[in-house]
Amino acid sequence: MGSTNDISDTWQVAETDGRIDDAIKLLLDVKRTESSGVIDYNLGTLYLQSGDYASGRFYLEKALKEGFRVKEVKENLLWARAKVESTQTKNFLTVGDKAIFGLYELPLWAFSSFAMVILIAGFFVFFRKWRRSLPGWLALSSLVFFILLFPKLMAIHGVEAVAIESSIVREGPSAVYPVSVEIPTGLKVIVGTINGDYVRIRHPKAFSGWIEKKRLGFL
Repeated sequence: MGSTNDISDTWQVAETDGRIDDAIKLLLDVKRTESSGVIDYNLGTLYLQSGDYASGRFYLEKALKEGFRVKEVKENLLWARAKVESTQTKNFLTVGDKAIFGLYELPLWAFSSFAMVILIAGFFVFFRKWRRSLPGWLALSSLVFFILLFPKLMAIHGVEAVAIESSIVREGPSAVYPVSVEIPTGLKVIVGTINGDYVRIRHPKAFSGWIEKKRLGFL
């Protein structure tokens, strides 16, 4: 078996030759031995070329999570989202859903930067007006601590996933429960509680319920 670099060269040749399915299989072999945002980006792009927009979105979202935030990733992801999200699906998103998804998409450094801005601004305000006010300093410290802790709180609330295939959402965590809604392929969700082979969708609220874990790609 060749080295990882040999395999990488081979998938690029396969893509150039128009053998997209072969390129995907070869690049998945690379991913078994190493993981990076670049690999996820290339996989996402290949899946888009093959017409599998749900898998394309999944790997492009993973590329962002890995910190590979170049323009091409964002452009391809916008295209993938447009392919999998119908107007009807977008209308199901509540204001709360949009706010939650927006927070999950922020990189960790954004929270650290915001906390630093609050700390510096608060320091000048408190130093000039309330430098001897213990409650004021405690309030400022608590606010900064909460901002820094917020990503951990979001992780407790749930994790992001993409529906790799169309599936049904049930009212409970097994096949004996009635179906509540069908989830479209490529939809991004936030899931929480795990129960056996099922996981509970928290957002979007319109699709809340229980879905089989194997139907999802976890980010």
